Amino acid sequence: LVKTEQNVIKQNALLLKKSAEENYRLKNSLDSYNAINITINIERLSDGKRKVSRISEIVGFNGDEIELNDIFTFNQEGITDIGEVNGSFKVSKKVPNCIKRLESYGFKDIRKIFK
Repeated sequence: LVKTEQNVIKQNALLLKKSAEENYRLKNSLDSYNAINITINIERLSDGKRKVSRISEIVGFNGDEIELNDIFTFNQEGITDIGEVNGSFKVSKKVPNCIKRLESYGFKDIRKIFK
């Protein structure tokens, strides 16, 4: 990576950590927890295309490390005849901590996908 790109990545990581730390402090009480912190990881696959590879919820910190709970992960299942990656998303069995917040926004049937 070019030095400026590395700096931008570091700055974004610090901002994400600061935001997550602030919301983690509020997490002790669902009444005061006012944000849903979700990360979306995008990777360049072997066919050269970018794809969402993981959607995770920030659940806390372990020292300087951000702890994530995966909600969806992309599983590559193979390569098509024309060289494109194919696969599917796998749903985590663990219900995300933000489920009540999502339900309050009108996602009433969302728990069904985690069974």
